Amino acid sequence: MTTPRGNDTLNEQVAEFFRAAGLQYLALDYDGKSIRLSRAEPSTVIAPTVGVVVAPEGGERYPAPGDTVAQGQTLFVIRRYRSEIAVRAPAAGTLVAVLVANGAFADYGQALAYLE
Repeated sequence: MTTPRGNDTLNEQVAEFFRAAGLQYLALDYDGKSIRLSRAEPSTVIAPTVGVVVAPEGGERYPAPGDTVAQGQTLFVIRRYRSEIAVRAPAAGTLVAVLVANGAFADYGQALAYLE
């Protein structure tokens, strides 16, 4: 939606209200104008197997909330017996939460992190 320059401040105020209120969807229609906002669902990083979750090899640190990641980037490594399985980001974005500590055991299908 394109808006006249004078509506920029109003649009910013509506967007700030949307963020602060934690709404998932907001639709406003007034005087022939409309604005629609929706919050994207965060992507979930899932453990593909059971094992111990550790930081990726190569001197990279353990991921933390606020880190920006690329799609396909290795976030964690799960060690199981004598094998290591890379857990990659399903999408590009920002880590909202990391749900497992470095060295913790993860179950198959367990959520490890959320991306927004």
